[in-house]
Amino acid sequence: MFVTELPFSEIDHDAHRLALISNAEEAAASLPLDISILQNLFRSVFPPHLMATIACWGMMSPVGPDGTSGKGLLRGIEQHHIELLQSLLLTIDRLEWGNEPATPIQVQNTIDTLVAVGKAFSAQRALQLLNPDDPEKRFAVGLQEQIRDHTQMVRNWGYYDNMIDIARSWHSPIGAALETHHGFSASDLISTVVALVSLHQERLGDWFVLLKGILKHSTKKEIVYDYFNRYEGVEGDPAAFLASLHKRTRLRDLRMMLQTHATNWLMTKMLVDPSLIAQRINQQETKVVSIFRALSLVPGSQKSADPQHLFLANPVWLRPGIRDGNEHLFFVPQSLPAFLPTILRELFEEANAVDQLDRRKAEYLEMAMSEVIGKALPGATLLRTAKWKWCGKEFETDLIAIRGRTLVIAEAKSGAVSASALRGAPNALKQHIKKLIVDPAEQSARLSEIVRLAGTGDIQAQAVTNGLGIEPHKIDRVIRISVTLDDLSVLSSAEYELKRAGWFPHDLKMPPTLNLAELITCADILSDPQHFLNYFLARERLQGAAQVFGYEMDYLGLYLECGLDLPELMSGNRSGVIVGMSSTIDRYYLSRDTGSPVPKPKPTFAVAW
Repeated sequence: MFVTELPFSEIDHDAHRLALISNAEEAAASLPLDISILQNLFRSVFPPHLMATIACWGMMSPVGPDGTSGKGLLRGIEQHHIELLQSLLLTIDRLEWGNEPATPIQVQNTIDTLVAVGKAFSAQRALQLLNPDDPEKRFAVGLQEQIRDHTQMVRNWGYYDNMIDIARSWHSPIGAALETHHGFSASDLISTVVALVSLHQERLGDWFVLLKGILKHSTKKEIVYDYFNRYEGVEGDPAAFLASLHKRTRLRDLRMMLQTHATNWLMTKMLVDPSLIAQRINQQETKVVSIFRALSLVPGSQKSADPQHLFLANPVWLRPGIRDGNEHLFFVPQSLPAFLPTILRELFEEANAVDQLDRRKAEYLEMAMSEVIGKALPGATLLRTAKWKWCGKEFETDLIAIRGRTLVIAEAKSGAVSASALRGAPNALKQHIKKLIVDPAEQSARLSEIVRLAGTGDIQAQAVTNGLGIEPHKIDRVIRISVTLDDLSVLSSAEYELKRAGWFPHDLKMPPTLNLAELITCADILSDPQHFLNYFLARERLQGAAQVFGYEMDYLGLYLECGLDLPELMSGNRSGVIVGMSSTIDRYYLSRDTGSPVPKPKPTFAVAW
């Protein structure tokens, strides 16, 4: 762990702001031209070849003795870049496609332009942050930009197995509502997605291992003969090919030549026959075809779209397949698990069954949250959907857990975050923050205060705690947790910013707010109940004392290192950003999923109460 202080106190802030505005305006001005360059590239080369090349190398992660980092092999290219490139391809009619494979120079030009497009769009949005003079408005705009960054760039609201398990457990019991309208159930869709992702990983993994095995030879003859013998689709005489090489051709040049040639067949690894998936999941091929159609778009389907809208409302997120006649291409099917809840919600809406979905969502979240906390706190007394009265009004707490002298108050909020809120629309975003962050915080704070009052001898408060089976004099600490199904990213812990923007009450302490998948991960990593409880105590302390931004897994990774004990931030005199601290946790789960497990990360300190 490294703590770095950024020495910006001595700079001329006005001059710096003007320079940032100038640079952002210059970058934003290049955006339309860069988009046009990418669209024209699709007209000069065969787009599936270009897409397959960048998708493969951009998403391929090497596996070593320390597991996998999840980082692609193309510097600067991330999943959202590839999704954007595919959405721009969909603005081009099939008849406009080029016919020839992209040359290495064209591939590199595409990569460079794609990275420039991403930076230009970010610079264009940065102008909104730099211009507001009113501090409160500036904080509100900053929150909007945080959720836009999350929407555009961040994919996984949990680790792979958790996302699949949650989607299956949540939707399968009501999946029949889709069967009548769409011809397939929620379970059919999820099983198809799992099979698609698995097939994609197997194909590219096998391709990479094969190519690496061929190119590792130490002589030109060995490499060429092995390539002609083992690489699918290669025909001709290896001896003649060797004879045609210039005598000064180096091994490195030969390897690059064959690697470039091999990428011409990468597209076939991403061409998926529905019958193959049907066999894998023991399903009717007609169902898989229907699912493929629901998950795919045809070339030219986005030709009337404003290209700049594709950054925050990319249709590829929900339909990552490209359908060309009866053929289906999936370049980045690994995006599907992250978007399963949104995809399924859209399908339920089309089937006029969204009310059924929302009822199930609320029931499922409360049940799942209780199960996770119950397993994390063995032996704890659990009280689910606890009803109680205070000042003539009836209230309900989703879960109360008592373990030793610790009381846990947990609230489950299943409201869905709208697409407009995820794009940063201020009114919609503020409304969702009220429902998913503020309301449950007020509910848990109300009961926490009653427990405190009961401990002082307040008769009315004691009536409430007696009815709930809580003995206030035996409670030393109260931990409040809010759990959601939808993800609000770093906004869930941005207490300082929310209060400065006027979106969260100043006199209310904000409990740790996280989604269900994150709660499951916390319980898995923090298998010691004392660490599990202490983590949430420390989380609330830190976010309430300092202006700090961080994703939940970065908070968790930082806790493993130091228990979130950071005097520099706790003093309240500094602000901070927690970055990179989830790396050991990410590596643990990614390595487990790729079959090369590494030891589970653990706290480096003990907790004793």
